[in-house]
Amino acid sequence: MSFSSFVDQTGEKLARTVDRRKFLKRMCVSIFSLTTGAVLTFVLDKSSIADASGYCPYGNIDQSCGCQPSYGIYCTQLNSNYCSGHTCSGGCSHDTNWGGSGCWCTLECTGGSCGYTVYYICCDCHCAGQGCTCAEGYIVNYDRNNPDC
Repeated sequence: MSFSSFVDQTGEKLARTVDRRKFLKRMCVSIFSLTTGAVLTFVLDKSSIADASGYCPYGNIDQSCGCQPSYGIYCTQLNSNYCSGHTCSGGCSHDTNWGGSGCWCTLECTGGSCGYTVYYICCDCHCAGQGCTCAEGYIVNYDRNNPDC
């Protein structure tokens, strides 16, 4: 038996045992999984502050660079479960006594070694009879060329 006929016979046996549909399906699942993993790795790498999906969903923008709690205290200082991002949670309700929806945004401000530009969404809440504020920062831009960012 010559080498070329051996290769031909082996190739033909392999082709008959491999199900093309299963092979293509597995390949597509693998490519999708790898792509999803790569995207999530990039997104979750910067997850300490949520990425901005557009500027303020509320009409009122405070002229400061950070939330100034209406009652002088952040809800998470009372209980870490009182906020889910900028939303009141853990049995708390939105406080609209100051007007509007009870939520507002800050100016976009830049600072830090990475040149982060952020804004905050702040919401007033009532939690266990105490007024407080929940806040969450949103990245607008940062220095992507800085390896430490």
